[in-house]
Amino acid sequence: MESFGLTLDMIQLPLPSSPVETATYPDILLAGPERDRQLDNLCSLIENLATAGIPAAKYNLNLIGIPRTPDEPGRGGSLNASFRWDKIDQSAAPGLAGALSEEENWERIDYFLSRVVPVAEASKVRLACHPHDPYTPPGYKGVTRVLGTVDGLKKFVTMHESPYHGLNFCQGTVGEMLDNPRDEIEDVIRWFGSRKRSSTSIFATFAAGSSPSWKPFRTRATWTWPVRLKSIGTQATNTWSCRTMCRPSAGAIRKASPSPFATAIRPPFFRPLIPTEPIPAHFPLPFPKKALIHDPK
Repeated sequence: MESFGLTLDMIQLPLPSSPVETATYPDILLAGPERDRQLDNLCSLIENLATAGIPAAKYNLNLIGIPRTPDEPGRGGSLNASFRWDKIDQSAAPGLAGALSEEENWERIDYFLSRVVPVAEASKVRLACHPHDPYTPPGYKGVTRVLGTVDGLKKFVTMHESPYHGLNFCQGTVGEMLDNPRDEIEDVIRWFGSRKRSSTSIFATFAAGSSPSWKPFRTRATWTWPVRLKSIGTQATNTWSCRTMCRPSAGAIRKASPSPFATAIRPPFFRPLIPTEPIPAHFPLPFPKKALIHDPK
């Protein structure tokens, strides 16, 4: 990899975005009998990353996966991942997690952070948690998710505060939380960035916004990449990433499904694009990668 000018900067911990039923370490989120053993394994993995010289790891705290409705047609004959509340089974039965209140969810997250953040800090490995994607109303599938709002994310990063505890700041997901992403997203970027709580930033274009009445999402992308690059370029984000296939398009479009290595590659030639130059329709890549990372240090 290094012979091609690439550096492995981040890996995915075995806490995926998929439903907890398929998770390698389900008891971490379920507060099951194997929770401490599984957390011990996770902490050992973080220490091993430091030994291997890998400075960061991303993860999810996801119980119900990433709810989606059928793909919808987009530009150029593409099919785009979508979520429309009026097309989802709003009364879907709870899964393995059962009924989980907001309070209990925070308690489990607090216990998780109390175990892993000190290890990450001692190992100097940055942890980056992806927000809940998309926001779902309290009690959907029995679970009240807490990392699907900006206020929830702010609370999360101020628990067990550390420069090694932050977000995998997916701007597409965060934009879904806002009523007016074009006007609101820059302030959100500045809040997290100024506090150095954005370990990774994903540029994902979408056409959405939160909807108080849970009607279908709006139908046009609401910002441009250069605007967001300039905003985040002034903040203390440790790692940049972008998904090259995500550009504004019509319909209730969301970003492409996450890849386990969506934030794993850092090419040096991405540097000139940050933060002032316009983003071309296609990056001049010498290899077919879905995501890029740039470390501004």
